[in-house]
Amino acid sequence: MASSTIEYYTFISQQIIIFFGIPILIAGVIGSVCNLVVLLSLKTFRENACAFYLTIMTAADLGQLVTGLLSRILISGFAVDWTISSVVYCKFRAYCFQFFALTSFICMCMASINQFLATCSNMFLQNLSNIKLAHRIVSAFVCLWLVHGILYLVYYDLIPSGNTGIVTCDSWNVVVKNYQAIGVTIIYGSVLPVSINSVFGFLAYRNVHQFDRRTTPLAQRELDKQLTSIIFIQFIYHLVSTIPYFIVTIISEIWIINVDPIREVQMQLATSASLCIYYLNYAIPFYMYIIVSTRFRRQFLYVFFEIYANKWRQRMPNVNQVMPEL
Repeated sequence: MASSTIEYYTFISQQIIIFFGIPILIAGVIGSVCNLVVLLSLKTFRENACAFYLTIMTAADLGQLVTGLLSRILISGFAVDWTISSVVYCKFRAYCFQFFALTSFICMCMASINQFLATCSNMFLQNLSNIKLAHRIVSAFVCLWLVHGILYLVYYDLIPSGNTGIVTCDSWNVVVKNYQAIGVTIIYGSVLPVSINSVFGFLAYRNVHQFDRRTTPLAQRELDKQLTSIIFIQFIYHLVSTIPYFIVTIISEIWIINVDPIREVQMQLATSASLCIYYLNYAIPFYMYIIVSTRFRRQFLYVFFEIYANKWRQRMPNVNQVMPEL
C-alpha cells in the first residue's frame, strides 16, 4: 500500500514538471528574447535607467530559465540528473541559480527605486535617475554576486545520504546550507524584494498620479507612467509566484521528512508544483508587459513589423525583377 502511494505521488510530480515546466520554459525563452529585442531596439529604452534595469533583469531571467528550469525538467521529469554524475555540473548549476536569481531580484528592486527617483518633484532626486549611475550599480552588484557564488563552488558537492545512500548535489557545510535556504531563498529572494518594491512601488505610483500638477514633458510623463505600471504589475506577480515556493522551503527545513517515505514524496509533489509557479516569475514578464501596457504593445509591433520586417524585406531579392537574357 505504501509503495503504491509513493509511486502515485512520484508519478504526479513528474507529470507536473513535464506538462507545466516545458510550456513555461518555451514561453519564457520566447518572451525573454522578445523583451530583449524591444528594449534594446528603441532609443527610448536604451537611454532610460529603469529600462536598463529591466533589460538586465530580462537577461538574468533567461539565464535562470535555461540553467535552472531546464535542468529541473530533466531531473524531476525524465530522471536525467547531471548534478549527481558530475561534481562540476553540480557546482555550476548551484552557482548559476544564485547568480541569475539574485541579479534578477536586485534589478527589479533597483527599477522600483529608480522610478520613485525619476518621478520625484525634487530635482536632486530626479538627477539620481540616470543611465550612467544605473550602469555602475548593476556592474557593482554583478561583481558582488559573482564573488558571492564562490561559496557554492567551494561548499557544494555530491553528498551521499546517511540513511539511503542516495547521492545528491548539496552543500556539505551546514552553515552554508542554512544560509542558502534562509538567507538567499527567503531573505534575499522574498523579504527584501517584497519590502523594497512595496515601499518604492507605492511612492512611484503616487508620484505618477501627481504628474498633472507639475510641468512634465508629455513624452517623459507617458514613459514614466508606462514603466511604473509595468514594474507595479510585475511586483504583484512576483509576490504571488514566489510565496508558495518559499513556504515549501520553510516547511522542508523545519519538517523532518527523511524518516517517512510518504512524507518525502508528498514534499516532492509540493516542491514540483511550487517550482512551476516560481519559474513563472522568470517566464511571464513579457506577456504581462503586453497585457498591461498599450504603449508596449505598439512598441513591440513597431519593432518586429516595422523595423525588422522592413530590414528583412530589403534583403530579399525582388521577385518582380526581370532577369537579363544570357
